[in-house]
Amino acid sequence: AEIVRAAFDWFQTQAKIGRELPPLPPLAKPAPIPVPDDVIPAAEGWRLAEGAGTDPAWTAADFADAGWKPVKLGTFAALGLPEESANRFRKTLEIPAAWQGRQIDLHFSADGWFWGIGPEGRLWIDGQPAGVKQPLRLQADSNFTLDVTEQAKDGKLTLALEVDGGKFEKGKPRWRPAGVTGIFYLEAVAPPIATTPLDGPWCA
Repeated sequence: AEIVRAAFDWFQTQAKIGRELPPLPPLAKPAPIPVPDDVIPAAEGWRLAEGAGTDPAWTAADFADAGWKPVKLGTFAALGLPEESANRFRKTLEIPAAWQGRQIDLHFSADGWFWGIGPEGRLWIDGQPAGVKQPLRLQADSNFTLDVTEQAKDGKLTLALEVDGGKFEKGKPRWRPAGVTGIFYLEAVAPPIATTPLDGPWCA
């Protein structure tokens, strides 16, 4: 009847029609997807220290990070951090004894142009710069895989990650949030069952 109240009246009508859905019984909920024995997820269980690192000692495997804040990797906004801040993250992974003798790869998966580490980041493994193009920057394909078999021989692997949120081009709008929008995980590659040598001569 009154156009000024039309939207408000429509919502009131919907409120009378709508009702709360009953809770799902436990048996109706989907079962969690099991993690394969040859994969270790590494998105959770990190420790956070706000601010950039001035002493590289914080990247070492034996650095005491018990006082750092436990977090799950994510955007700075989700972690309650300023968008333009620089922050450090650490995580130590235990390598199963059953993985010894197998190749061990560290994967970072960030499918989609929006995802990745950045706007700029640096990664260390057991205190040494990771064997990937540094610094890590947002790009069309931010995925990478590293062979960490040698570093994992002692049964542990320490990842240290620094992410600088202030590296966006000045004067241009931020086209994505700062932080880590992707997942780390370890994978043990099964040794080959058999090999076939391809002797020469070869022709091209």
